[in-house]
Amino acid sequence: MFKRTFYLLFILLIAQYNVRGQTKFGVMTGPNITRLFDFARSSEYGSEYNVKFGFDADLFYKFKVDSQLFQATLGYRFRNFDLHVFDGGNKNLEYETHQIFGTLYLNERIYTSKKIELYFLIGPSINILLNSNVEGDGWEDRYQIVYDSLHTPHYNIIQQEIVATQDDKKSVSIFALELSTGMDLYYAYNPKMKFILGGYFNIGLPPSFIVIPGLKYTSSMTGILKTGIEYEF
Repeated sequence: MFKRTFYLLFILLIAQYNVRGQTKFGVMTGPNITRLFDFARSSEYGSEYNVKFGFDADLFYKFKVDSQLFQATLGYRFRNFDLHVFDGGNKNLEYETHQIFGTLYLNERIYTSKKIELYFLIGPSINILLNSNVEGDGWEDRYQIVYDSLHTPHYNIIQQEIVATQDDKKSVSIFALELSTGMDLYYAYNPKMKFILGGYFNIGLPPSFIVIPGLKYTSSMTGILKTGIEYEF
């Protein structure tokens, strides 16, 4: 189902444009690395977050509007990251997310020679969550009321073991908007085919990518290194 949706969206995307002259398609894939961060940390909790590797795989199509070159990209993204929440407990969550994403790049050539071309790319990107998984455990403080012989209440703090729940899984946003920038280095293998090495940096924009009560995570930072091929029809 997801494969059919992917190809249908890509076909609809390129069908919007009247292709004239040269038509350029390509495929790229490579590892990504994601880290969460927050703009407004809650004072009630502390947190730590580590980076882990995932990967991207995408198709792209280049087109011109007047003389300006654009690049439309549609792909699959697997992200892997974890979160350690402490203060008032100790909770470790490991997330995996599967997303499709679409990016529209403004594509500017900044260097060219006989075999080498260098492009700068910038544009908006939207991520749509297909599925997520979270595992984790830990403990949190719970208050217990104990009454003495005079019926005076006393409050004891006990530690209760916890595990990741469906609420933790649902904390991942279904939609995430990002600003993507990058550089693509092209090497011309022949007049029709080029090899590509690309580096990209995506910064997530509010609304939040991860939302957990007491924590104000509003974004993510993702670095991506990809290789690929472009073919001109």
